[in-house]
Amino acid sequence: MPKLPVFGSKALEGACRDLGFDIDYQSGKGGHALAKHPTRSPSHRQRPFITIKGDKEYGDPNFRSLIVREIMAFGYTRDQVIEAINKNL
Repeated sequence: MPKLPVFGSKALEGACRDLGFDIDYQSGKGGHALAKHPTRSPSHRQRPFITIKGDKEYGDPNFRSLIVREIMAFGYTRDQVIEAINKNL
């Protein structure tokens, strides 16, 4: 299992785009953006979007794991998510 790298909002945006998400800068509040997938829906009890915080480095390993789990709820594997993040670092 690959190690989860330290990444920021730009790498997360790129990874979401690579996985097929659309980034909506207008719907987020403040410096946040929303990543919505046009065809996939998340598993039960999760919001239908992922919130991307503004220009920020995500240093907290628990927060990074939470983001990966949110993306995995759309049907992606952990390896696919980490590969997409590493590609955009």
